[in-house]
Amino acid sequence: MEGSRSVSFVSRVSLSRACLSLLAAAMLATWIAAPIGAQPGSPNDVGILVLTSYGEGRPGILSVLSGFGSVLVDSGLSIENLYIEDLDLQRNPDPAYQDQLASLLRHKYLSRRIAAVYILEQPALDFFMSRLKGVAKGAPVIVARALLPPDAGKSGWHFVSQLESYDLRGTIALAVRLFPTRWRFILVSGNSESDKAVLASAEAITRELGPGKEVTDTLGMTLAEVDSLVEAPPEGSLIFILPYDLDASGRSTVQMEVAYSVAAEAKAPVFTLWDNPVGRGAIGGSVTEFTGVGRQAGSLVADILAGKTDASTLPASIPGPLALKVDWKAARRWGLSTWRLPSDIELVGKPPSLWQAYRGFVIAIAILLAAQSALIALLLIQRRRRLRAQRELADSESRFRSLVEQAPEAILVFDPASSRIAEANRMAEELFGLGRERLIGSDPRFFYPGKQPDGLPLEESFAANIARALSGETVAFKRALMNENGSEIVCEVRLARLPSNGRSLVRASFIDVSEREAAEQTIRAALKEKGALLSEVFHRTRNNMQVIMSLLSFQARATKGEEAAELLQKSIDRIAALALVQTKLYDAPNLSEIDLSEYLSELVASIAESPLFSGRQVLPLLRVESSPVNIDMAADLGIVFNELVSNAFEHAYPEGAGEVAIALAKGEGGGFELSVSDRGVGFPPGYDPRSRSSLGMQLVYEIGETKLGGKVNFESSDRGLTARFVFPGSGKREGNSRAFLE
Repeated sequence: MEGSRSVSFVSRVSLSRACLSLLAAAMLATWIAAPIGAQPGSPNDVGILVLTSYGEGRPGILSVLSGFGSVLVDSGLSIENLYIEDLDLQRNPDPAYQDQLASLLRHKYLSRRIAAVYILEQPALDFFMSRLKGVAKGAPVIVARALLPPDAGKSGWHFVSQLESYDLRGTIALAVRLFPTRWRFILVSGNSESDKAVLASAEAITRELGPGKEVTDTLGMTLAEVDSLVEAPPEGSLIFILPYDLDASGRSTVQMEVAYSVAAEAKAPVFTLWDNPVGRGAIGGSVTEFTGVGRQAGSLVADILAGKTDASTLPASIPGPLALKVDWKAARRWGLSTWRLPSDIELVGKPPSLWQAYRGFVIAIAILLAAQSALIALLLIQRRRRLRAQRELADSESRFRSLVEQAPEAILVFDPASSRIAEANRMAEELFGLGRERLIGSDPRFFYPGKQPDGLPLEESFAANIARALSGETVAFKRALMNENGSEIVCEVRLARLPSNGRSLVRASFIDVSEREAAEQTIRAALKEKGALLSEVFHRTRNNMQVIMSLLSFQARATKGEEAAELLQKSIDRIAALALVQTKLYDAPNLSEIDLSEYLSELVASIAESPLFSGRQVLPLLRVESSPVNIDMAADLGIVFNELVSNAFEHAYPEGAGEVAIALAKGEGGGFELSVSDRGVGFPPGYDPRSRSSLGMQLVYEIGETKLGGKVNFESSDRGLTARFVFPGSGKREGNSRAFLE
């Protein structure tokens, strides 16, 4: 039963009825769209009971229910849990009917868990308190447009009264402010007791306005008489619609229908206490918003269901929502300048301006035009870029062709797909002795003789080189060509892949190196001959030195004097040092320099094997770095090295046994440092090596310092002697080579 009633209510509200306002229809459309089966946070069997005093279709009641239901649905309450009962008590005053109705409602709701009750108007409140005791016991009861009895607090329900907010003073003040020259007030009021109470309050307020105001009311008039009055009001009238439940004949009326009728038929400005007539002929007033009243009650119930508000803490009464509203169309009808209305007044019903009415279209068209303009601009930019790219491409192609044409080498473009020449430059015409028209379309293998510099079969090497070029590699090799005259030409060939859309092309450049090859062969022959000559010179020089050393050796053995024999042996050792330079040069790959470390190592070994030191047990310790030295310095350095090392072997250890440390290291600025150290007896006391008392010391200083630009230093002590020879990487070359010969 209650489910069908709920659906009936929703279906009724969703229909387009003449008595419904556009606002109520919009609110209820949202409500209907809510999912029927949606469940709030409360249990499924918890419901909200709504009792209205009259039957279906009253616009004010529908507006209140629209606001009430929309808030609850938005909060998550299912429509199935909203129980709406239109009691229709005014048309059915029979106690027997009301007893049966009460019995039915108790049967429906005594076992239900009712979370809250919403009661609209006095008849429904009286019916609920007198006939529905026990229903929704302890639940909060919100009452609208009804007066609570004094003993309401003892009933077991917690009542909250939405006070009837008839802002008579605000509505009358608004009328006077808008029409200060009108002096007649027509108060349209019903004949019920509550109607008369509101009328009395309105008359009291008008008397406060002072003398000069005439007040007329409709007490004792039927609805037909009221219609006649408002259709032909006296001059200077303002009409105020007050509550109207009964006319003078005792006929029950629908208050909003009376308000709509008066507002539509009146020939004077009409002011109202409710928002529904605004927009139906009434100018406006400080009105009660029926939808707002429902929303206010719905918010209280939603907070209770959500646990945000404790029902026991709710106030006993809350004021209803009010708003100052003026209808734009009615205001214009009665000559009001709507743009001069105070800012606190809400102007309703104003038709939208052209911008407001067609803003969407204007914005859409503007966006479309902007998009089209942007598209056109982009197309123009693209066109300009394309033209510029075409010009740049043409310029680039022209520059490329010019570079190819002006290139010093012959250039062919080969198409591997057809195995034919696709393009050729001017130098290619000269190299092959053919015009471009004959070169293009030819097979390049036609110009290759069978014998090639690489010795490989032509087809095999040709295919391999093309494949490497197509893979992105730059291939370089030599090729023998046969030009149109039958002359064989040797060329350096370079292959590289050319970027091309949809084609694989290979660029081949040819440089004629025939003359260079001939010159290189001549140079190689000359170098070979020179190398042979130098080898012969070195060989003969070394042999001559061997002959000289042999002669001196024979002379030393034949000499009876021991001192003379020793001098001859020293001369042999010096010549051996020079001969070792010739041997190293003969064996070296580079005839202009020798490795100083290898030379020094072999020189020390030669000195150690000299007959002069055959009876001594001197151990050389070498630590030398590999350093190349030119041939001009090698002989001079050999003499200095020989003298310093021989001196250590000869004089350091009179007993005949010891160690000599020989080190050669690179110094600063590209120079070298030779150190020869021993732990022997050192120099005799008072001996000055610079006195040059011996030929060996003369050679060391004259060659080492004067000729080579080095520095010789001796450090002698009872712990031994250290000879240091620091010399530049390239000798001074200023010394007189005769200095040590004289």
